[in-house]
Amino acid sequence: MSRGERVCLNLIVLWAFGFSLVFALTNPIFEAPDEPAHLDYVNYVSQHWTMPYQLSDGPRIGQGHHHPLYYFLTAPFLAAVESGQPIDYQIVPHRLSEDRDDVPRFSQRFTYLMQSSDKTAFYLLRVLNAIFVALAALYAALAARLVIGKPYALFAGLFVASLPQFQFIGGSISNDALTACLGCVSLYALLRAGLFEQNLKGWAWAGFWVGMAVLAKKSNLVIVPAALLWVMLAPVQDAASVRSLRLRFAGVFAGVLLLTCGWLFVRNIVTYNDVLGTRMEARTMPELVQPKTLADPYFRGYFERITARTFFGHFGWMNVTVSLAYIIPLALLLFGGLLASWKGLKELGQKSVWWFATAWVVLTIGGLFYYNLTFTQPQGRLLFPALAPLSLLFGAGMAKILERIGSRNAQIAIWAVAILLLVINVLCLLVNVRFYGRPGIES
Repeated sequence: MSRGERVCLNLIVLWAFGFSLVFALTNPIFEAPDEPAHLDYVNYVSQHWTMPYQLSDGPRIGQGHHHPLYYFLTAPFLAAVESGQPIDYQIVPHRLSEDRDDVPRFSQRFTYLMQSSDKTAFYLLRVLNAIFVALAALYAALAARLVIGKPYALFAGLFVASLPQFQFIGGSISNDALTACLGCVSLYALLRAGLFEQNLKGWAWAGFWVGMAVLAKKSNLVIVPAALLWVMLAPVQDAASVRSLRLRFAGVFAGVLLLTCGWLFVRNIVTYNDVLGTRMEARTMPELVQPKTLADPYFRGYFERITARTFFGHFGWMNVTVSLAYIIPLALLLFGGLLASWKGLKELGQKSVWWFATAWVVLTIGGLFYYNLTFTQPQGRLLFPALAPLSLLFGAGMAKILERIGSRNAQIAIWAVAILLLVINVLCLLVNVRFYGRPGIES
């Protein structure tokens, strides 16, 4: 990279971290999806150093069905900050939250009862997630740079850094930021193994990072079939033994992957008699279980509309509405880049990369549809496992568009896009701050 590229990349990483940090410090305690339950899981691991048994007759850990990596990464941090003690808290639903969707989920008068040390630990856990957001933006840009090889590839990192919903979720206690971050690291490792290293060591590292991504969240399982497709599509220099090499690469990738995360599925079988733990989830979250078919009216616009909107920006417990005036420009920019991505990658001789990234995105969307056949969860953040390939396709498309309009116009366009995204990010942040800053809203 040139010095200018490094400066731009550093600014993108700071952009991602900075906005997530401000969300982390300004969003009231627990005013993010499932944040109390995620904290309960961190608290549990910091005390017991094992995964919870969700079918126990006693109290259950709200998010104890999730894959464990995030909680085992944050538990030692919490134990060190809190001297081995869990974060103690008391929450009470806002008195109007059952009847209105324009008020906070919880009364802040009760969360203020937290001791100062518990509050400090709570916010530090949020800040840790902001670091994961910054790393996601960094590796998204680096992965796109491997394929595109030009400064325009940094648009991939900018897409991740400037997505308001990702900034918001990255400013909360949740496993979503780590899920997306390890997706971006996995993309970088897979592209490096397939395009540059083309040896067993490269594919072993790719298997390790995909395994870590799976340990972060079950939805990252979509990376596995997409990665195996990439093994079959990635160019191989030794034309005399293409099939043999690809089979060896696939074997090493799958072997390291299983060594990294396979133990979790063995535990599911032993503990719950269910390799993916889906039946356990249905038993422990009956309030979300609403079996349906694809012909159900739920899938005739409602699910798609809410999921799309909340992918770009819808804060709080889906009670802080972001104006469509901020969302539509983001959506148009993203889809413009996606539409141009095929031609951009084709001209770079990277059609196989397009198929790999597109398969990853399609599998993520298909997985979310499948999940909603049982659980009613129209939430755009559940598409974050696809942030990595979406960023790559967006970066490739933007590179093609900018090259086509000429260098002088491209510079103007880059500044225009950057300013537009910055303004939208600031306005979205203010939407959240103002929602919770209204007089009397905390009662």
